[in-house]
Amino acid sequence: QAPDAAFMEQYRQADHIYHQALAVGSAEDYDEEKEAELNRQALESFRGLLAKVPAKASQMDSLAFFIYFKTGELEHYFDRQNEALGYYRQAIAVEKRSPWIEDSLLFHPLLFSGIIHYNRNQYDSALAYLHWAEKVKQQYSVTLNGEERLYNNLGAIHFATGNFRQAKNYFQKAADVLPRNHPYYRDLLVNYLINLASAHTTLEEYDAANSIYRKILPYGINTNEINHNTGIINLNLGAAGKALDYFRKVNYANGRVVRLYNDMGLAHFNLGQYDSARHYFNQGIAMNRRYNAGNPNVAYGLVLKSLGDLELLHQNPARALEHYQQALHQFYPAYSRMERTSNPQTFSGVFSYINLFNTLTAKADALHALYVQSGGLSWAKEELEAYRSAFRLIDYVERSYDSDEARLFLNHIKYLVHGKPIDIACELYQKTGENEYLEEAWFFDQKNKASVLAFNQQVNARMGAGDSTLRKQEKKLRMEITRLSLRAAAISDSGEIARTAAAIRENEIQLGRLQEQVSRSLGPEAYNDIPSMEYIRRKILDDKGAVVSFHLSEDKLTTFVVSSAGNSVSQKPLPPAFTHEVLKLTQMLRNSSLPPDDSLSARLYRLFFNELDKETISRLVIIPDDELNYLPFEALKDSAGRYLLEDFTVQYQYSTALLQKEKGDLSGSSTLAFAPFSENGYSDSLVELTPLRYSGSEVENIKGEKYTGEQATKQKLLENIGRYPILHLATHASANTARNDLSYIALAPFGSRSRSDYLLYGQEIYNLPLQHTRLVILSACETGAGVLQRGEGVMSLSRAFAYAGCPNIITSLWKADDQATAYLANRVHGYLEEGLAIADAVRRAKLDYLSDASIHPRMKHPSYWAHLVFIGNYFPASSPTYWWWIGGSFLFVVCCFWFFRRRRES
Repeated sequence: QAPDAAFMEQYRQADHIYHQALAVGSAEDYDEEKEAELNRQALESFRGLLAKVPAKASQMDSLAFFIYFKTGELEHYFDRQNEALGYYRQAIAVEKRSPWIEDSLLFHPLLFSGIIHYNRNQYDSALAYLHWAEKVKQQYSVTLNGEERLYNNLGAIHFATGNFRQAKNYFQKAADVLPRNHPYYRDLLVNYLINLASAHTTLEEYDAANSIYRKILPYGINTNEINHNTGIINLNLGAAGKALDYFRKVNYANGRVVRLYNDMGLAHFNLGQYDSARHYFNQGIAMNRRYNAGNPNVAYGLVLKSLGDLELLHQNPARALEHYQQALHQFYPAYSRMERTSNPQTFSGVFSYINLFNTLTAKADALHALYVQSGGLSWAKEELEAYRSAFRLIDYVERSYDSDEARLFLNHIKYLVHGKPIDIACELYQKTGENEYLEEAWFFDQKNKASVLAFNQQVNARMGAGDSTLRKQEKKLRMEITRLSLRAAAISDSGEIARTAAAIRENEIQLGRLQEQVSRSLGPEAYNDIPSMEYIRRKILDDKGAVVSFHLSEDKLTTFVVSSAGNSVSQKPLPPAFTHEVLKLTQMLRNSSLPPDDSLSARLYRLFFNELDKETISRLVIIPDDELNYLPFEALKDSAGRYLLEDFTVQYQYSTALLQKEKGDLSGSSTLAFAPFSENGYSDSLVELTPLRYSGSEVENIKGEKYTGEQATKQKLLENIGRYPILHLATHASANTARNDLSYIALAPFGSRSRSDYLLYGQEIYNLPLQHTRLVILSACETGAGVLQRGEGVMSLSRAFAYAGCPNIITSLWKADDQATAYLANRVHGYLEEGLAIADAVRRAKLDYLSDASIHPRMKHPSYWAHLVFIGNYFPASSPTYWWWIGGSFLFVVCCFWFFRRRRES
């Protein structure tokens, strides 16, 4: 039925008062009391209309939508959130049942519903509403009123859940789309920039954060938040006294005071002023009762965790446990168990991931203290269970995050505690002899190695068999981000840089949305699976193979060995200056002018491999840790002066999560090869690419397609890549230790208009289609070098090829001699063609080099041959095909002899 005249008049009066209140709220001479009174009158008028709104669809639907929405907005103004949510939901329901109502009207009730849920720490519901609002916004090219609030709140949720990079993107976008004619432009801009600076602070980008604060402080707006956050920066930098100076300038009159008191307590804690710390933590608890009325919230959780840390410091682990257990509920409201023995077992939704992880590991510390005090194994078992819960959470979060950068930051947090569960599991194994604890220690060791790379390989494998549309969209966005990033690095105009940064940010936001779809489509099976020691022993290795995984902590080396003889773990104290000695020996192996220190080499050999039985083991898969990633183990000498290479075939892997058994060999496989500098070099203002005279000989005898000189272009590589089982790049490469994405492999530059035409950057390699490439040979220098990302490995060019889908890579750890590299590469190809496994082919090539009398003894230094290493899957031991011919011929002769002898005897 159509509304009657009286109804319409009542609506017009209510709406008139509503707009009067809006005008007062945006006026320069703002009168809060007048605004509140007008809003009260408008609310009463709309409430009078509600009873007359029909329940079913009618000609009144458009009017009903506005009545519900505005009533909800007014209830929201008066902080009656339950009532507001109810009316917003009714407005949404009316719009959804009425196809003639414009979709854009949904934007505000969805946005405001999301904001209410966020303020209640109900992140899952908040994200659902905000993503719905974002989807509505994407239908319209024009800026919607309040759009900046959407992006700011999406940034806030990503911040709360630890995805700080994406939070930065959203906070910056909120500032960018904020209309300059907005009545509260400066206030909102300052608020959004404060949020942006907070994300920088959490990512330890302190200069960027301070730059923002210096920019906005003169406005005199939100000085409490600015001083508070500047104090947090100083607290993070270890300047607790200076942090307190800033904290004392803050005067909150709302719930934010809970976080302030926690931070003031932490500053006193760091200064060793524990009574003052306890005072402020208790003040935080009191303020939480005042402002939050028992609702779970992150600030209160932080106070509880801080109190737990204080009790633990004072050797009161039982009391610390009580605080930690309460804090778990604040960070993960769906979990409310208070028993000490209880930990979250499964996870769902959106919540404060990182704070929850930190609290679970702090709880494990308290349980460890009780174990040390009492010696009771039950405490150690509870400690291990707390770590299990924490690492199950990591699995869940890795799948929830939408970028590798976010996952790498998560690794940074995980790395701080990653050795503790290994140690307690090893101790339980030693005291009980139960294999489950050996497997637990192994799991935690592998979980802390290359988890981001392993996660992405598994996701890429599943996407390849799944929704190809999502995969294509993701690849397109990644390539565009790569293109823009490389462009940003090459330009100097500040305006152009800003525009390019905005385009990168927009693409990263879109990529995040897409990857959330990918995560939902993959389901829980996309977790990073760690194969058990027993699985590796029975299903991957042969009789002569062994996996040796090293774990470094501050004071000990943990070595896991899996072989046909059984599984074991050992822990040894590290010698003084161990890291220095490893790096020293690595430098000696790299530099031909430095004679290797054989005594140092022998000491490290004993430390790493003394327990290995050379009679039963001849093939090693080494999984290094931290600085050991830079060391070519095969170049270590034992006390008898024998290289490890002489007794063992050596290969490497990032993690057993990536290790598979490959059947068959590469004999008969065709190769795509490039040697762009076989004749001439090239130089410009930034690169110096010398001729590699022997690189042409590396590829001249290969079976397949080869490009040399000016024919070996980047375009040819991109046109042909993925079509051949083997890819061989004999060229220059450079590892950029400041920015891994700017590391590159050089291709033919002749006639190129820009460096992006001939340099294949690391970020581009990630997007290459290498799922069907079985082996990449990178005889380019430094392809295995890069920045060490603790807990993940070296962020090298070779890792980029693994990320792109190729499971097997022969790479170079340092810049090596051109002639020696060509010798080794030729031999590797020859042995592969004979049917040897990749690791065996690399070993035989190196042994040939060392035993070749035509090579000058000076060039037998490890710097000439130890740089090439194989990282990849396990191929069972194989023999060259000519041995099969010899064996077959011998058998044929024996059979003939036997046959003719029988005939003669008969």
